[in-house]
Order: sequence, then C-alpha cells, then structure tokens
Amino acid sequence: AIEVCIGQQLDMEFEQRKDVSLDEYIQMIHLKTSVLLGMSMHAGAILGGASEEEKNHIYQFGKNLGIAFQLQDDYLDSFGDQETIGKLPGGDIRSNKKTFLNISCKQAMNEEQKSRYEALLTKEDTEKVSGIIELYKELGLDLQLKETVELYTQKAFSDLDSLKKSDESLQSLRSLAISLLKREK
Repeated sequence: AIEVCIGQQLDMEFEQRKDVSLDEYIQMIHLKTSVLLGMSMHAGAILGGASEEEKNHIYQFGKNLGIAFQLQDDYLDSFGDQETIGKLPGGDIRSNKKTFLNISCKQAMNEEQKSRYEALLTKEDTEKVSGIIELYKELGLDLQLKETVELYTQKAFSDLDSLKKSDESLQSLRSLAISLLKREK
C-alpha cells in the first residue's frame, strides 16, 4: 500500500518536472500499478499454500504484467480508436502527462522535431494531439512502445512458466494476462 502511494505521489510530481527519465517512469508505474497486481497475486499464492519460490514467481508475474498493462494503456491513449476505447484518444497529450511516449519523444527528437513539438504545444487540442501522434509515429515510438509491452509480457510469462505447474493449472492466469494485454479499452 505504501508503494502504491509513493507511485501516485511520483506521478503527481512528474507533472511539475521537465526532466523525467524512462527509468523513473517505469519505476513510477511499477510502484503505482504493478505492485498492486503483484501483491494481489502474491496474496492468492499465500492462500493457496505456495512455497516461497512460487510466491516470488507469482509476485514477479503480477508486477511485470502490471507494467505491461500500464504501457499498453499509454499506447491505447494515443493510438486507440475512439469507438473502441470509449473515450477521445490523446488525453495524456492534451494534459501534457509524462508517459512512455512523451518521454521517449523528448529524448529522440532532432532540432527540427523539437521546434515542431514546441509549436504543437501551443495549438488547439485537436491539432496538438494529431501532430504529436504523427511525431510519435515518425520517430517509431508506437513500435518501440509495443516492443516494450512485449518485453514485459514475456518477462511475466517467463515467471509464470517458472512455477513448474501444468498448463491446465496456470490457464486462468494466462487468460487473465491475455485479456489485460489484448484489451482495446
């Protein structure tokens, strides 16, 4: 619970900062989102009589799944379809929220792109959102983010596979992970 509160505080502090790194962002979503999922899974493992090693693997599974989930949420916020996600895309862009895409964009831009980005920040929301999303695509950040989601997904499944249980006994956890990561809302 303390880690979730620390993660939320970091998220709020990031709103005031201009220099958030990707490592800091991943740490924040780890604390804000993934430890909650990891602890929920850990509690289930305790109740199920799991060994210490099994509890550790299930906790790591939940943490990595939580990071992948939050990164997928970042992706959907910028690249999701309004009808599919049930809200207007680009909310994080409109609010200048520090996300994987925002931070990566600032790190990857050349001087011309930086000038374009700064000009887009002064535009009306529709033009701002569409312009910044185009910049994300130009920099290949949509693909980079999908690769990062896949990295954390594979880490999660690796921890699940380390449990050395039958596929049948792990099927509900696999189904949960797939539903969280393949969602469109």
